[in-house]
Amino acid sequence: MSSPSGQKRIIVIAVDASKQSDEAFNYYCENLHKPDNEVIVLHSPELSNVHMRMLKGDDAPYDEWQKIMQQEKERWSALEKKFTYQLKENNITHGKFMVEPSSKPGEAIVKASNDIGATMVITGTRGQGSLRRTIMGSVSDYVVHHAAVPVIVYRPRK
Repeated sequence: MSSPSGQKRIIVIAVDASKQSDEAFNYYCENLHKPDNEVIVLHSPELSNVHMRMLKGDDAPYDEWQKIMQQEKERWSALEKKFTYQLKENNITHGKFMVEPSSKPGEAIVKASNDIGATMVITGTRGQGSLRRTIMGSVSDYVVHHAAVPVIVYRPRK
């Protein structure tokens, strides 16, 4: 279904390998999806600055970092297979999976959403304690405060 302005709705669902991401994705499928929506399942793995340099081909111990990056890419591939399958299972015909590695996943999700032209972002919450959120921040908090479009943060019922 188109948005009120007649534009196609582009929904970004930010995911990782957590149960909360699965629940947020399922919530979207069961409650919000419309057949004409374009769905981008976006994974932004948090990589250290060293990982980011290696990913870009900068200096690092080649053999060791190649091994680490291969493991990361295998995890991304497993997520892609899982969510691509779930898109098909939920009859989402306009859907795809994207990976945007970053040392700051919240920023990467907001930037990718802007670049894609998203009309909504959906994310789960990891249920971190208040001390960890205060010190580290949270991806969902960052997205809520910086996204230029509506954001749904899925929190499971207790």
